[in-house]
Amino acid sequence: MKNSNSEKICGQAAVELLKSMEDRCPIHEKDNTGKLWSYKFKAGSRAEFAFDPRTSRKLGIWLDRKPPPNLGLTNVENIQGKSVSTALGQVFSGKQHQTIWKVTAPDEECLMNLIGHLNQR
Repeated sequence: MKNSNSEKICGQAAVELLKSMEDRCPIHEKDNTGKLWSYKFKAGSRAEFAFDPRTSRKLGIWLDRKPPPNLGLTNVENIQGKSVSTALGQVFSGKQHQTIWKVTAPDEECLMNLIGHLNQR
């Protein structure tokens, strides 16, 4: 259930939040311009996700797996086979870790729920 007091989240706030989890989900790669950063879980699912740390109004996230429908994510889109930025290829490790989904996390609670889900096997 969504908490109406949950703070909206932007790229820099997501970076700060993920710093507290870097022992289990560190930065994996940054593209050549620093526009996209990916994170990869060290254990469990080893899932990868990426976002632009410079966004200031909303947090668009690219994922290597399908998110469940009950996390409060918006703009959920399957982008497999669509033309995407070459920067995504620079930050995802390939094979089973390819950009398949794009979503928007509207607030911190939603991002934390997504991270919790991605960390599961």
